[in-house]
This record gives sequence, C-alpha cells and structure tokens, in this order.
Amino acid sequence: MFTDSDDLRFENTDAHTARTLSRKTVAADALVDTVRLAIETVGGAGFSRTCALEMWYSDIHDCLFHPLPRARQTRFTGRVLLGNTPIG
Repeated sequence: MFTDSDDLRFENTDAHTARTLSRKTVAADALVDTVRLAIETVGGAGFSRTCALEMWYSDIHDCLFHPLPRARQTRFTGRVLLGNTPIG
C-alpha cells in the first residue's frame, strides 16, 4: 500500500482505492489472526485488563471496520473490477 501510494502522489482513482482497500482487508485479517494466536499462547491471562494483548485484541478488531468493513470493501472492489462505479 505504501509503495503504491508513492508518497501520497497517487492518482485518486477508483482502481487505486479498490487495491488499497483490498490490501487493508488482508492486512487486518492477518493482524487479527496474529493477536488471536498470541492470546491462545498465553491462555486466559491474555483477556485480562492487565495484559497488553487484551488492549491490542480490542484495538486490532477496530481496523476491520475502518474505513470499510469486509463486505462493503468486497462489493466496492468487485464493482470496480467489473468496470462499474463503486457505489451502486
């Protein structure tokens, strides 16, 4: 995503947005899986407020919804790939 954005000199197109949102969804899924596995490794203590993993677990799940949740991102990207406007 960073390389494709070319120091914020990218073209503001639906295709670029679709690529970026798709990559965001893949990265978000990987982050959620990583934190989940970390909590499984430490056990129930990972859900304790005294454990940093508990905060990360909550914070990481937020990235699933910003700026678009998976279903809306999939629809957006699908419409762009089919040559349609992303909203419709």
